[in-house]
Amino acid sequence: MIDPQEIVEALQQDRSKQAVARLVDRMAREHFNLEDYLALVKKSPSPLNWLMTWTLNHYYEAFPHLPSRQQKLIWTFLQETKHDGIKRDLWRILSCVSLDEDLAGEVFESSLRHIPSQHHPIAVRAHAMKTALNIAQSYPELGQELKLVFELLKDEDSAGIRARAKNYLKEIKKITGIR
Repeated sequence: MIDPQEIVEALQQDRSKQAVARLVDRMAREHFNLEDYLALVKKSPSPLNWLMTWTLNHYYEAFPHLPSRQQKLIWTFLQETKHDGIKRDLWRILSCVSLDEDLAGEVFESSLRHIPSQHHPIAVRAHAMKTALNIAQSYPELGQELKLVFELLKDEDSAGIRARAKNYLKEIKKITGIR
């Protein structure tokens, strides 16, 4: 098992995309303790802590299996952190994995609060949109509620959010048959 401190040391030496890709492969081969890793993220200074969560989101994008207990660790950390870049990375992780039923409802409700709120950065909102859409794919009965939230975004200031909402509305219609 790779010690999270080794991951930190590797990131401190080389932060290139190639180095992160090699590190992600090593994390997959040797495994790592997510709880210890997140504890180290919390203790690390910026921008190292952000780079650590960026690496973690690349890991889960490549290897999207996240057991229930680890999903809860990510979710708890997301609720605790104040760092917008780390929030973006954690929302992105949640958008890549199939959430456990016990957590999906809480994450979906939080997504619905984040999506229309201009108090959150656009990237956080965009990943919350994808996360909510993924949850609605697993639980189509949530599609109508998500559709209403996405429809509210047609006058959104951000062209990216408007475009994403429009595209996701098409996906919701396919998933649920809602017109």
